[in-house]
Amino acid sequence: MGIEAIAYLIRPWVDQGWRFQFAESELNPGFHVVSARKGDRTLQAPHNREVEWAVKSLVRMLEEEIARNYYPGPRILIVGYGRHGKDEAAATLHKRGNLRYAGSMSWQALPFIARELDEPEQLCWEKRHENRQFWYEYCNKLRAQDPLFLVRRALKVGNVVAGVRDKVELAAMKAEKTFDSILWVDRPGFPTDPTVTFSRDDATDFILNDCDLKHFREVVLGWAALKGYITH
Repeated sequence: MGIEAIAYLIRPWVDQGWRFQFAESELNPGFHVVSARKGDRTLQAPHNREVEWAVKSLVRMLEEEIARNYYPGPRILIVGYGRHGKDEAAATLHKRGNLRYAGSMSWQALPFIARELDEPEQLCWEKRHENRQFWYEYCNKLRAQDPLFLVRRALKVGNVVAGVRDKVELAAMKAEKTFDSILWVDRPGFPTDPTVTFSRDDATDFILNDCDLKHFREVVLGWAALKGYITH
């Protein structure tokens, strides 16, 4: 990554008033120190031999800072197999108290996949279930350097996220304590999904989608109220 690429990464933050400083570590010769300051708030990335990786780490910290400030409520991840009700559960929670649905992982990946397939985003989105394996494999490519790449994009716009499929991705979230709850939605009688590489046992919470839509929404809201995330 050259100077131009680094400038591209930090430019949006400079426009928001953050001032970046680059230096060499006095304690660890050969390591770079990158920090950003705005008012009385200063963030510093872990020391790194490669300045570009230090910059990337700092940008992720800034994204986390902004997301926490904009969406101070609990963070909820909703998972399960395809068409089991994850998006419906997330939509049900949207705008309840401090909860905001940030969209699914597929939604975050859409611009990249549409570009890869050279298709309009609308068409690409409508065909996603037909190309589920391709979507899964391409999302893995997007996450190759940072398992939480798509999750971080989602958390810029909300604190309820749906549709994580990969166990490595989930493990990284648990390691960083990204979410307060991981809710698994199960719909009896509907098929499992081979692109989901973890199970119900990996979640912190579980609900059944075995009723009509109205009652399912009540189940979702009841769960959120029981957790103290909303007043039901």
